Amino acid sequence: MIHSHLKCLAALVLVMAMVPAAMPGESADGADHPMPQVRRRLPNHFGHIGLSDRQREKIYALQDEYNAQISELRARIEELELQRDAKIEGTLTDAQKIRLRERREEARRAREARRAAKEE
Repeated sequence: MIHSHLKCLAALVLVMAMVPAAMPGESADGADHPMPQVRRRLPNHFGHIGLSDRQREKIYALQDEYNAQISELRARIEELELQRDAKIEGTLTDAQKIRLRERREEARRAREARRAAKEE
C-alpha cells in the first residue's frame, strides 16, 4: 500500500513540476486571461427546495470554509497512513517483506487481468 501511495505522490510531483506557475487569471506567458467560470454545486436535493440567491451564496461560503479545512485534514490523514504503513512494514522480516511484495504483485496482475477481461 505504501508503494502505491509513494508512486501517486511521485506522479503528482512530476506533473506539478511540468505545469508552469501562474497566478489565477494569468497564464504562464504573463498575459491576463479571464478566470474560467467554476460551476458551484449545492448539496444533494438543495437545488430543488426553492433556495434564494442569498441562501445559495451563504451555502457556497460555508462549503468554501469547511472544504479548505477538510482538505487539510485529508492530507494529514494520508500522511499519517503513510507513516503508519511504513512502521507496520518495518516490523516484518526480510523474508516477509519479499513475500509481501510477491503477494502485491500477484494482486496487481489479477486486477489487470480482470480489467482486460472486462474490456473484451
